[in-house]
Amino acid sequence: MSSTHVLPFAVQDNALAADLDTVGGKGQSLASMTAAGFPVPAGFTVTTAAYRQFVSDNDLQQAIIDGAKPELVGTAVSFDSASQQIQALFAEAELTDELKAQIAEAYAALGDRDPPVAVRSSANAEDLPDLSFAGQQDTYLNIRGSDAVFEAVRDCWASLWTARAISYRHEHAIAQEAVAMAVVVQKMVPSEVSGILFTANPATGERSEMIVNASFGLGEAIVGGEITPDTYIIDRETLAVRETIIGSKEHMMVSAAGQGTDTRELSAAERDQSSLAEPVLRELGNLAITVEQHFGQPQDIEWAVVNGTLSLLQSRPITNLPPAPLKEIRWEKPDMPDWVLGGFSLLRSNLMEYIPGPVSPLFEDLYLKDAVGGRAVHYAVNGYAYFTAGTPPGVEPFPSTYVYPGSRSELAPTIAKMMNPKDPREINRIYSTGEFAKVYSERFDSWRKETLRAYLAVIDEWQQVDPQTVSDAALLDGMCALATADGETWWSPAMRLESMVSRVGTIMVISMLRTSEMTFQDFLQTAAPGKRFSSAQFLSGLRSVSMEAQDEIADIAALIRADDGLVELVLTTPAPRLLPALRAHSKAELIVQAIDQHLARYGHQISTLDFAEPTLVEDPSPVMLNLKAVVQDSNHDPAATQIDIAKRRQTALREAKQAFSAENWRELCDFLWVMKRVYPDREQVLFYLGAGWPTLRRLALELGRRLVEAGTLTRPDDLFYLWKAQLKEAMAARQAGQALPELKERVAGQRELQQARLRLLPPDVVPPEEGWGPGWGKTANDADSDSLNGNACSPGQITARASLVLSPADFAKMQPGTILVCPMTTPAWTQLFSQAKGLVTDIGSILTHGSIVAREYNIPAVLGLGIATKRIKHGQLIRVDGDNGVVALLDE
Repeated sequence: MSSTHVLPFAVQDNALAADLDTVGGKGQSLASMTAAGFPVPAGFTVTTAAYRQFVSDNDLQQAIIDGAKPELVGTAVSFDSASQQIQALFAEAELTDELKAQIAEAYAALGDRDPPVAVRSSANAEDLPDLSFAGQQDTYLNIRGSDAVFEAVRDCWASLWTARAISYRHEHAIAQEAVAMAVVVQKMVPSEVSGILFTANPATGERSEMIVNASFGLGEAIVGGEITPDTYIIDRETLAVRETIIGSKEHMMVSAAGQGTDTRELSAAERDQSSLAEPVLRELGNLAITVEQHFGQPQDIEWAVVNGTLSLLQSRPITNLPPAPLKEIRWEKPDMPDWVLGGFSLLRSNLMEYIPGPVSPLFEDLYLKDAVGGRAVHYAVNGYAYFTAGTPPGVEPFPSTYVYPGSRSELAPTIAKMMNPKDPREINRIYSTGEFAKVYSERFDSWRKETLRAYLAVIDEWQQVDPQTVSDAALLDGMCALATADGETWWSPAMRLESMVSRVGTIMVISMLRTSEMTFQDFLQTAAPGKRFSSAQFLSGLRSVSMEAQDEIADIAALIRADDGLVELVLTTPAPRLLPALRAHSKAELIVQAIDQHLARYGHQISTLDFAEPTLVEDPSPVMLNLKAVVQDSNHDPAATQIDIAKRRQTALREAKQAFSAENWRELCDFLWVMKRVYPDREQVLFYLGAGWPTLRRLALELGRRLVEAGTLTRPDDLFYLWKAQLKEAMAARQAGQALPELKERVAGQRELQQARLRLLPPDVVPPEEGWGPGWGKTANDADSDSLNGNACSPGQITARASLVLSPADFAKMQPGTILVCPMTTPAWTQLFSQAKGLVTDIGSILTHGSIVAREYNIPAVLGLGIATKRIKHGQLIRVDGDNGVVALLDE
């Protein structure tokens, strides 16, 4: 057997000790720190080669390959049986005498007789910055004697096959047969105090401070979450302690007299005592900075103190460290036309629903500035999209405060003639009349026949282009044309300052629909003040493109349920790999064809209007998550849901007839006649936002690929993080046979800046002004209250666990039968509604996308709580009252 099966931390052949595949993450780090002279307790690593030899000698590999597969328990995926079978095989297997001899020799070299050691896993896919295997494999403390070390090594190897570890690798596409585990055996330190130090704040990303968790005894009590430790915040520059938080330190973990550990309760005086003095904290902070400099990135360090001497037990990169927070952020107006500066502000308004986060540089240039910025409408402030609140000189605003400031419409003169300023109820009559329906229908027809048709023509033109066969300039021309066409559809040329009346833009249609429903909502509240009627009760379940898309998913799920083998494939395959798996299945041809047709129709739907984000065509994982959920739910029946919604509408009508006066009842009937004709159009017009993005991204990614080949970019989608001028410079350099490698660093900076900006809280108005309350679509709530108020947007009550989903990257966190809690929803989020029992958002109102789709799915919804995603935890039990707009937090 090779000597490479057991390697001391201080091994002379440092190349082997530094090899991740040989010694795993922990072993690699400890060998590196030992070689650099850091105070690391002596130890050795039983390498992955030893693990593989052990598996081979005991004929375990085939059993692992055959066994490490998911099975269905009902409709749930389980790895419990696989884990039990594999771990049982490990328990029966033996280390060879030769390996035992090598381990015994290395163990004896640690000094003393039967020295106590810690035996820890060191998997070759562990302790990496992009993956978190924390707690998935076992640790054994205070192990004494060679035989006990042999057993602990084998048990560590077996812990590679816990159900949790197998499932994690399955979800992250880590080949089960490729993993191997090294085991670190390290001399135990009889810790008086121990803990963890982060060389940057892992919660905020702040690099100027270090976070220390400390307690008495062994640090495993902190790592395992058994106690609440002391917390210290250290200033990185001065090493001064900025803040001390004394934890409850319920008990301390100590080495047992024989093997293993015991716990000892702490007295009240000990619990109130700080576990570390400031001089030790300074020494620890200084040592941690040196470790970070050694590894070249922020570190998560385990340490211990004995008799005033520090020891380092482990160091690894901080997992998922946020970017450093931005400093001195100012929310000020950029350069704008004089008419905008004349007392007008910039608003976020419901742009938050379509452009919720900070945008990429190329989107800001091609869309906000070029496509719609020419109308002096959109601006980016600290990366966030705003629009102007004001009307150019000589332009009459739409006569309703509900319409976006600055909107113009040919409907205005018609309504102006009908309005009687002395009678506020006249506005209700306007929006409940056939006259409004007629004028609105003309506007919608203009949008459909002129505005939309022009946009689709541009998309079709560039869809015919093979990106690989055209010049760089042609690719950029296509990107600009598609961005402009989408912008023209959104605002239409009618919004150009030089052309006040032309085609109807999406914004005009939405404005009219927004005003009509808000007027309807006001009417219901004034017609029967004590009854709490809402438009949601009367408009739920009307047909829309979102509902049609979900019906298609239900049809595809029905095809899958007809074959048990396909059901198993769908439920056991992670969403990112499901479509390729179906393409490879001999019986899935019709299903794949149906999915492809679905993506062709609906795959352009966006989570944000920023075209830097992949579309569902490129990454259909959200669609596959939706499909898996529908297949799993054998009771999923959209038709039955619609029947139930229709019954609830009829019940609401009967209650309204009893509650309303005869005049109000007639007005309600008029309203419903109008609303049923116009209400579904909102989702229809929004459906086409970003319709050209799949085509635009094909062009952009081909141009990006060429710039990667030229040496200017690292990956094709880096192109979106260039400004237009930089992109043109890169194209010119490529034509000259040159590269601009300095742009790689600028792209990296823009990506990091965007991530940092995600943590900003953009004000709803720029410059920020008092009197705007919590902002559009948000309700003020007490941050400490367990009862949160919002907008009652879809009726009904439900009590269930929460699925906290902060972005499309978190879609896999959505659990069937839970309440979706998120910042807001856009069309791409519709994929999650089939799994949701309710909806709660930070931002939104009765007219936003989430409200409308929640009604279609017949789930209670309370939107616009402002702080929902900060107060509600993933998995927390909550109650949603969609009738009264209240969310109750029932447990922590």
